Amino acid sequence: MKHAIRSACGLALAAQLVGCAGMYYQPAASSPRAAIRLENKSEHGPVQMVVYDNPQCIGGKFIGANAVPKGYSRDIAVEAGAPLTFAVTGERGTTITTTRGQAIGAMPVISDITVRNCQTYSRFTPLPGASYKLTFTDDGAACAIALSEVSMQSERALPFEKLTYGRQSEKDLRLSCAP
Repeated sequence: MKHAIRSACGLALAAQLVGCAGMYYQPAASSPRAAIRLENKSEHGPVQMVVYDNPQCIGGKFIGANAVPKGYSRDIAVEAGAPLTFAVTGERGTTITTTRGQAIGAMPVISDITVRNCQTYSRFTPLPGASYKLTFTDDGAACAIALSEVSMQSERALPFEKLTYGRQSEKDLRLSCAP
């Protein structure tokens, strides 16, 4: 039962991330590539990365079928030479509310599952052949990412564009990313 609940929570998080698009990111076969290592340094739970093929953060694609567990990393190949718009979301916890069935001794019934998460939206342009480290942190008060370029000899922090996700004005009903 625990596994079924955890799977349902993971699916709920996934649906929130991409609006149920359910597609996986793959760089175009003919495009130049860069490598990103997504590291989960959160104090809480797993993280998932979604890549958007447009600057408005609409219709994203997951980087893999499973989230990256706390304390682990995943290597990702991405298209290089063009801006990469992405979101990283970390799960902070799950609250499950149950109610008793009507019959005497009936099993509890799940009436509500709430997944709390923290999201970051960002954009940068990976260089062909370059390697990057994207570190997600979440201390419970705030989540953040740090981006660095990694070579055999060193690692250096890189600037990137932090985006906000939401409505750009009161009259605009569309959700999108903006600097």
